[in-house]
Amino acid sequence: MAFRDRKQSKWPMYMVIFISFIMITSVIGFLYGGSGTTSVRYQGKKFVRDQKGWSTVIEGKRLRFEFLPTDLAQLNYSRNLTEKIRGRLEWDFTSSSQDPYAEDIALAQYNLGVTANSLNLFVRQGFIGNNSFGLPVISCRDGSPEVPVILMRAGNKTRAFAEGNCIVVELRSAFDAHAMKDRFLYAYLGLLE
Repeated sequence: MAFRDRKQSKWPMYMVIFISFIMITSVIGFLYGGSGTTSVRYQGKKFVRDQKGWSTVIEGKRLRFEFLPTDLAQLNYSRNLTEKIRGRLEWDFTSSSQDPYAEDIALAQYNLGVTANSLNLFVRQGFIGNNSFGLPVISCRDGSPEVPVILMRAGNKTRAFAEGNCIVVELRSAFDAHAMKDRFLYAYLGLLE
């Protein structure tokens, strides 16, 4: 009987060792395993997917985007807009502080400014009217051929079109503010027309 008790008492120990082995190798595999990155090539640029979206190297600088150029090629974007923004040293972005998508527009403007700064492009943010944020009042009348004004606002459909020296971006959803932000950057960089 004593022999049988010893044999049964080892069974739980083997189970603990086995479960410990599975847990430890799982942690090691998670920490050091392949990251499962996805990459896509577009016009000779390698876009790599990471936790924050897509990134690529342009002019020796790693730039981040939320969308691939192929995702945005079908957006309603007037062709003449590219000539209004490409090669400019400054863009003025404006919107209404009361817009239903104000938070997403502000986030898109901020992210645009971060990326544009890497490209030596200055993005000035403002609102179309007086505001409590201390930002300048920028309207479409302030636009010029050298410094276009880009007005983002809610609309019935997502599209971008020119009205004189002002580029009007209408957004069907808050999500579209981020898509249009990337669309403008790709046009500026020559990856999309």
